[in-house]
Amino acid sequence: MKHQRKMRIIMENLMRPEKNTTRQMMLPVLSLMIIQQ
Repeated sequence: MKHQRKMRIIMENLMRPEKNTTRQMMLPVLSLMIIQQ
């Protein structure tokens, strides 16, 4: 499942404190992906 792997990568990126700007950019994308499920 390609979608699950992408979600896992996103979640791992969210857990990294040094990627603050990336987290702020990815949060709306993540919420959109959750809504679309």
